[in-house]
Amino acid sequence: MASGLTSRPLVFQMINSQIKKSFGFFKLSFEGLKLFIKVMTVVNVTIIFFAQARELSKVKSTAAQLPQTLFGHDLRSILVDQFNLLSIGNVLILAVNESYISDNTQITLKDKDIVAVIPPISGG
Repeated sequence: MASGLTSRPLVFQMINSQIKKSFGFFKLSFEGLKLFIKVMTVVNVTIIFFAQARELSKVKSTAAQLPQTLFGHDLRSILVDQFNLLSIGNVLILAVNESYISDNTQITLKDKDIVAVIPPISGG
C-alpha cells in the first residue's frame, strides 16, 4: 500500500523543478524567492483514486502533504511520480473539491481539501 507523501522530499522536488524551469540553477530573482516561500508552505489533503488510477496506485485514498500553491501540471507530475500513474499520466483528470482543474490552472490548496484522480472515461 502506498504511503502518504512527506513534505521534505516533495517540497525539495518542487523547488528544484521550478528553479530549473524558471530561474536557472541557484539563480533566484525576487519572483523566484516568492515562489520558493509559497512552495515551502504545505497543506494536508486527501487524495482519492478512481478506477484504473486506484488499480495502478494500489490505494483507494491517502493523506498527503502538498505545496499550498502550485499549477495543475505540477500536481499531475507529483501524483504520477509518487503513485505509479505513468501509463495514464497524460490523460488522467484531476479535481479539487469536486471542481475539475486544467494543467495551466494555478491552485491554492487548503488543509482538508480533497484531490480526485480520475482516469479517462470511456464507454457506450
